Amino acid sequence: METVYGTTSPFIYLPLRYNALLSMGPSITSDPGLFGDPNKWLNISASDLLRLRLSSVTSLKPVNPERSILDSDVRKLREVALSQKYVDIEVNMTKSQRKIFRDQFSGTISVKGRLERVLNYSGTEFSRPIEKVFSDGSLRAADAVKYLFESDVNVYKIQQLLSVGSLGINRKLVATRWSITAVDSMLSSSMLREITQYGIISSYMVGKSYIMGNRFAVVVEPECYSFEMLESWAPYNGSENLIQVLARDNEGYFGRKDYADEVEGAYYAARFSAVKFLENIRKQASIIVLMEVDRNWIPSLGVWRVREGVKAAFENIQKQDDKTHAYNEAFKFMKTRKESWVISSSKFRQIKIDEFLR
Repeated sequence: METVYGTTSPFIYLPLRYNALLSMGPSITSDPGLFGDPNKWLNISASDLLRLRLSSVTSLKPVNPERSILDSDVRKLREVALSQKYVDIEVNMTKSQRKIFRDQFSGTISVKGRLERVLNYSGTEFSRPIEKVFSDGSLRAADAVKYLFESDVNVYKIQQLLSVGSLGINRKLVATRWSITAVDSMLSSSMLREITQYGIISSYMVGKSYIMGNRFAVVVEPECYSFEMLESWAPYNGSENLIQVLARDNEGYFGRKDYADEVEGAYYAARFSAVKFLENIRKQASIIVLMEVDRNWIPSLGVWRVREGVKAAFENIQKQDDKTHAYNEAFKFMKTRKESWVISSSKFRQIKIDEFLR
């Protein structure tokens, strides 16, 4: 057994194991300011981010989502996660062969051993909104998430709080990957209840961005709210002329009830940024998000890149003359053939293919 002392961002990781069980533990890092804040990751390269994640000392212990909520170490880790500042932490861990969790939702994490005991921690500091929702056991999780977001608590912090069982009435531990999607979904749904009452935007617009091997184009149409996302792998090595059916999920004015099982967590991350854009301008619109992955992509960096990539695309939004110009402007940014986007999309198919080829 080894005693490890260091600083956490704070970041408490809960990967899925099997039979609905989880593991849980802290990540100790040499750069806590960067490690736990995806808003800062846009300023570094994908390889630097991967090195940062792999260099952390993460130890995990098995936990049960419901029965472990009162476990002594779980309670300590929850208090660490509640902190708005870095936390110094000391743990006992049994070193083992390094295991790398390549999680497409939360990103790659290197686990160095089994967490045996949380010995000490210090430096915790809690904001008033976080203290309020943690102490209010009568507040539903969705309402707590909304309150925290409206109180300017970072969305990535809210995801952590839900994961460690700090929110809601019937509190339990939630896998990190599911807490990320749940928070994106809760906040989007909450904002949409207001947005669908707004007037419709007056013009077509297109925004574009490129982040860590991921190319994004967003198309905004002056229609009642709807949302569609398509995902493609950029063609290369002689496949440039292939027409392919792409992954797609969508929803209409009343949203969707089932899980977006083609685009998965990226769908909810993209929808969150799209809906936040509509809330900011206090308008409703139909939005299409195109996402293309190229050879500069490094796998399993997390869906944060989708959330931030779509946000960046909306920050670069430009008005377009009409629908055909808007669609073609988005297609020009991509390497995937436009025919692939058209045949895969319920929205694009509403215009004949020859209109795009003029």
